[in-house]
Amino acid sequence: MSVDNKYIEGEAKAYMGLGICEEKVLNIFEAMNYLETALEKSIDGALTKIEKDISKQLVRVYQIIAIDFQDREEFDKSLEYFEKCLDASKRANDKDKEAECYQRIGLIHEKLGDLDKSIVFLNRFLELCLQNDNKEKAGEAHKKLAETHSKNGNISAAIKHLESLLNIAIEENKKAA
Repeated sequence: MSVDNKYIEGEAKAYMGLGICEEKVLNIFEAMNYLETALEKSIDGALTKIEKDISKQLVRVYQIIAIDFQDREEFDKSLEYFEKCLDASKRANDKDKEAECYQRIGLIHEKLGDLDKSIVFLNRFLELCLQNDNKEKAGEAHKKLAETHSKNGNISAAIKHLESLLNIAIEENKKAA
C-alpha cells in the first residue's frame, strides 16, 4: 500500500467512525454525510474492503431515512433513499438487504399506482429470494405479485404466482410433517 493510500484509508476510516458515532446519537443526516464522504474516499483509493464496510453502514442509515419518509407518506423521498439503500446493499454484497430494498421499492410504486414498475421490482425481489433459498420471503413475493397482477388486469400471471405460492406452502408443510 502506497503512502498516499494509507492517508486515504485513514481518512476514510475516520469519516466512517464519525458517521457511526453520529448515527448512535441519532444525527442520521450527519451520519449519512460522513459515511458518503468515507465511501468517496474509499472508492478514490480503491479500498474495496473498507468500501464494503462503509456500504454496510450506509445501508442501515439510508433505510432509517427511507422508512421515516415512508411513514410520513413522502413516497418520492422514500423511493430516493430506498434506491440509495439498494445501491449500497449491492456494494456491500448484502443479498438479503438488496432483496428487501427491491420489495420496499416495489410496494411504494404500487402505492403510487405504478403497477408495472411495482411488478418489475417485486419480480427482482422474488428472484433474489429464490436465489437465497428463502421460501418464506418467496411466498410473500408470489402473494404480492399475484395481488399486483390482479390489480393490473393480468389474471393469468396472478394465477401463476398463486400456484407457485401454493407449491411453496405444500412443500413446506411436507417438511414440517
